[in-house]
Amino acid sequence: AELAQLADRMVSGLLLKSGEISLGTVKGNVVINRADVILKDTVIQGNLYLTEGIAEGNAKLEGVKVTGTTFVRGGGEQSIGLHHTSLGLLQVAKPNGKVRIYASGSTAVGTVQLLSGSILEESSDLTGAGFGDVEMDVVPHNISLRGTFGAVRSADSAVSGSLLRILGTVGSLTLGSPTHLTLENNSQVAALILSASAGATAIQGSGSVTTIDNKADGVTIGGVAMKKGNTGKTTLPIASSAPSSSGNVGPITTPSATPEATAAPTATAT
Repeated sequence: AELAQLADRMVSGLLLKSGEISLGTVKGNVVINRADVILKDTVIQGNLYLTEGIAEGNAKLEGVKVTGTTFVRGGGEQSIGLHHTSLGLLQVAKPNGKVRIYASGSTAVGTVQLLSGSILEESSDLTGAGFGDVEMDVVPHNISLRGTFGAVRSADSAVSGSLLRILGTVGSLTLGSPTHLTLENNSQVAALILSASAGATAIQGSGSVTTIDNKADGVTIGGVAMKKGNTGKTTLPIASSAPSSSGNVGPITTPSATPEATAAPTATAT
């Protein structure tokens, strides 16, 4: 079915063999349909399709510019590399939801649409802008974001949402559906917005959220129920606590033993 759809498009480059290749400037669409392809020094004035023919294998773009949309349908958990590459819209829809896309060098990507599970990872040697805003589909997926992200959001839906793991920083995270959110290794979210349809969202892990705007019911953070409205900085994990005399939550303290009284010496008459 996919090949039939591709046949209806204007395909200027069809890569069916593994190896390194440079296409120069291509006025039209390019299809990569085989694993272990390294596409270098190419300008695609159209769309780029990384298809199911890649299967669980690898593909790499190096010095590539795509003016249209890049569609990812193939690749495995170690697979799609973007090095010194410029992409517009990036749409990921891997059938089994297991694909890793990593950015390195001067790579800059526009908006990323996640229609399946995936890992987006920014390499430690990244000098470019990396991944742009991330839009998550409302269908439940397993998503991992590793790096520095500006805005991440999911559409409003009562459907139980994704498993989302963050390793790094996110400027603004908007959740529109029930989500299991894990912050890893002291990750940071500057602003978390929970819409009314994000009820029963659970937040856990190790990290911090600077501000929270919660409009949903049944939200928990670190296993503790979160009130509606605005909340200031919250750090995970939540420390064990007990109510103090003022009704606020305070740390649990262990009273020390009371020393036994020592009898005063009895005066002796002289």
